[in-house]
Amino acid sequence: MEKKYWIFLAILAILTPVGIFLPQWFNAGDAWGEWGVDVVKQQVGYEPAQMKKTADIYHAPVPDYNFFDEEAPLAKQAIAYIVSAFLGIGIILLLTFGLQKISKPKNDSPVSSTTQ
Repeated sequence: MEKKYWIFLAILAILTPVGIFLPQWFNAGDAWGEWGVDVVKQQVGYEPAQMKKTADIYHAPVPDYNFFDEEAPLAKQAIAYIVSAFLGIGIILLLTFGLQKISKPKNDSPVSSTTQ
């Protein structure tokens, strides 16, 4: 990958704590789009049936992107968000390159370039 893409990914990872700071600065509650069924019910007045049905299927490896307790200072939470972003980028890259490697056709026979 080109250097500019790595820089872009690093900048995005470093900016991830904005998702913590903006809701707190504007007293907006949870980060946008990271609501549980209970918050959605409070906001719209009902629990979407499919959301309620599937809410407990997947549990994130690092809940809330936080390695600390929920009462940790914002600085620690920001560091946890950044580390989580880099971990996510790393996992996606490993999966991508791994899938690319196993899906490449193997050419076991050497190519002969002899001419007659």
